[in-house]
Amino acid sequence: MEEQKYFIPKIEDIYSGYQYERERNGKWDKVNEFSNDYDYDDNPHYALMRDIEEGKIRVPYLTKEQIEAEGWKVENFPYNIIKGVKNTGIYDLNDDMTGIEYNLFYRFENKRLSIESYIINYGKADRPYKGVNCIYFGECKDINTFRYICKLLEI
Repeated sequence: MEEQKYFIPKIEDIYSGYQYERERNGKWDKVNEFSNDYDYDDNPHYALMRDIEEGKIRVPYLTKEQIEAEGWKVENFPYNIIKGVKNTGIYDLNDDMTGIEYNLFYRFENKRLSIESYIINYGKADRPYKGVNCIYFGECKDINTFRYICKLLEI
């Protein structure tokens, strides 16, 4: 069975800045802003809903390359899973030389994302990690959702 590369979004998922593709005259064009994609002579939301119902709107599933483009260092893991690391740098709380590193695990098979935050102790090489927290675990089908999750988590 061939892996699907796209899904059809729900109208309530689309917002200003939502990236998708729209079919026009047999050709798929990338769209970064739905309000620029429709004429305002008609209700753009009605036209968008009609295009969704007719299968003329699609969203690519999240890819390794998209995650890397968001600043994550990515490596392959077994079982069609990737691991990503993003370091936000050092922050000083009471001069303790700690910082936060984020690790993500993404499984392409079921579109599940897990993000963990590690408090790193830069001052002690023998004990580099002070603690870990799972700060997100759930579905993440596309780059729009990935960016939104990272925004909410302030990553």
